[in-house]
Amino acid sequence: MRIVAMDNSELSGSADRDQADVKPAEVFLAETALLRKVVAGLGLRGGDAEDVLQTVSLKCLHHAGAFANRCQCRRWLIRVTTNECITEHRRVGRFRKHATGLVERRSRAAPSGPAESAVASEQLEAVREALQDLDDEWLKPLVLRYFCDMKSAEIGQTLEMPASTVRSLLRKGRLALAQALMKRGIER
Repeated sequence: MRIVAMDNSELSGSADRDQADVKPAEVFLAETALLRKVVAGLGLRGGDAEDVLQTVSLKCLHHAGAFANRCQCRRWLIRVTTNECITEHRRVGRFRKHATGLVERRSRAAPSGPAESAVASEQLEAVREALQDLDDEWLKPLVLRYFCDMKSAEIGQTLEMPASTVRSLLRKGRLALAQALMKRGIER
């Protein structure tokens, strides 16, 4: 209801301002309060809400052209914000599903006695040491892939290299890590 009222007030406002090319970043700054309400209405709070607004602000900065009027730009901002909220909900859902799976696997594989617990802690320490000994060229893609759950294209953008190079580094890194773990007596 507020959006309709704002649209009507702008239509009756100065015609000069509506006809000028409008930059999304300028409208974003003016409409931040409205976008916060959209984010809150879609169920995001705190840091997640701020992350969405930051992503929308970056999209505004990278948007190639200007809009014909503020009303058109505001509608675009609301659509982008809504889509980012949906994406954030999906990301959080995937994280929760993954975390739940990890907890279930760990509880099934939890050591039942002191001897198994000691072996598990030794294996964990061996993995940490092997990761520390790994070359940075292989470690960065491995961490981004397996700890941050990024795809090879995203890793390539982050590390400024082609996705095919990332995949090659991941393969070499996994082999080097497997060899280092085998030297430490871990074969799984």
